[in-house]
Amino acid sequence: MISGRGKELSNRSLSRGKFAEFLGKQKPALVAFEAFVDWAAQTINKSAWAAAYYRQQRAKGCSYQVAVRALAFKWIRILHRCWQDRTPYDESKYLEALRRKGSPLLKYLAQSA
Repeated sequence: MISGRGKELSNRSLSRGKFAEFLGKQKPALVAFEAFVDWAAQTINKSAWAAAYYRQQRAKGCSYQVAVRALAFKWIRILHRCWQDRTPYDESKYLEALRRKGSPLLKYLAQSA
């Protein structure tokens, strides 16, 4: 089964052209996400928690690409919350929230300090 945008399609019910058309409709979302992944990779060297999160994912055995995609998802959630609250992103606030919650990420943050 392939699902996307509220549709479920089976490979058997799709001709080659219909399947390509279905994938083509997903392309704008994929391009936007790829841009987020590229951007997230750049933040590893610029953000303490992003570097720590990346190291945490690699320590779990994730490949580079999987770790960067996970970081991109994390950034998306953070930026979405900033958008909802209509507040600019502030790394010091985020680090304080990690400390308050006792995040396991703190172990990896301490390694980089």
